[in-house]
Amino acid sequence: MDLAQSGHIERLPSGSLRVSVSGGRDPLTGRRVWHRKTVRTEVEAQIALGRLLEDALAGKRPDSRVTVGELLERYLEVADLDLSTRRTYEGYIGRTILPALGATELRKVRGPVLDTF
Repeated sequence: MDLAQSGHIERLPSGSLRVSVSGGRDPLTGRRVWHRKTVRTEVEAQIALGRLLEDALAGKRPDSRVTVGELLERYLEVADLDLSTRRTYEGYIGRTILPALGATELRKVRGPVLDTF
């Protein structure tokens, strides 16, 4: 069975249950992506497992707390840019983007936020 089609439920020391489903590998970092949810009861865990399996099979990515700054840092690590273009991007990112949005979680960046930028 494909890892993206399987999941597991584990009991935490607090008594809650953590549901985990593998969503494949992140194409940028190569690390495994996990869909996770913590619930209180076995019934909630089974429901969450089904939903997370659906999300993984549909190719959805789990919510992440990655910031705009972290994303841009990763991008610059892998981007194939000419030296002058890289310097221009680094200057613009350092002067303009990071001060305004660097600490913002990527999932919170929406149209209205960008419009004010």
